[in-house]
Amino acid sequence: MHKAIFVICDGLPDRPIKEIGNKTPLEVAKKPNLDKIAIDGISGMMHTINIGVRPGSDTAHLSLFGYDPYTFYNGRGPYECAGIGMEVQKGDVAFRANAGTINASDIVTDRRAGRIESTRPVIEALGKIEIKGVQFILQESLGHRIGLLLRGKNLSPKISDQDPHKTDVRVHEVKPLDHSPEAKFTADIMNEFTKLSIQKLANAGFNEERIAEKKLPANIILFRGAGQIPESMVAFKEKYGLATAFIAGAPMYKGIAKILGMDIIEFARNPATI
Repeated sequence: MHKAIFVICDGLPDRPIKEIGNKTPLEVAKKPNLDKIAIDGISGMMHTINIGVRPGSDTAHLSLFGYDPYTFYNGRGPYECAGIGMEVQKGDVAFRANAGTINASDIVTDRRAGRIESTRPVIEALGKIEIKGVQFILQESLGHRIGLLLRGKNLSPKISDQDPHKTDVRVHEVKPLDHSPEAKFTADIMNEFTKLSIQKLANAGFNEERIAEKKLPANIILFRGAGQIPESMVAFKEKYGLATAFIAGAPMYKGIAKILGMDIIEFARNPATI
């Protein structure tokens, strides 16, 4: 049986820098292992999405594995959630989320709550949440990050982000991005979730401790990247007849592999590299 190693150097390229002779950092770096792979393997460049389209890591990886992102991608949330071990089911709407900080006027002052080390106390303070028959499932991720899943009926990922993606502005109201009743329903319950989470976190004991220690409170859940797993998505092995073992560090990449049915090889991470 033939075997292949597919190495994806996501984000590795750079631009020429005048101070190093108009070469890129990769050109001047000592990289014997990458050189060996390039010499013994097959290297190439490609437009992963289309000519002139700057790809995200999620859409680019789907394309590299043979899944047209225009068909199989409608948001990053499912891949982030799957990558931290959440069971994302077809029909769920998933989000990327942060523990953040807002002031009394709902102005975002820090999108990462002062780089809070763990979101476990945030999730514990929120407790079990269900709104109009929809379950809100939250799970701790790295640092300030949180995986957020909606599970229920009549849901749609066609909603706007509540996270404004910058500070010194108000938290955004979630709005439907199409005219479907499902999008309106999902936007409405996400706005209710925002209000409820602010209420629950405002006087949480762990936040009182953080304020006493001169730390920023984690008093809001900021969410973005709503998405669903497409009903038509077929597992990689079924699509190509190839067994796979996947190695990656960041959750999003693992999430793509998990949703595509690949076997993920875990490894111990060096905290200094996180």
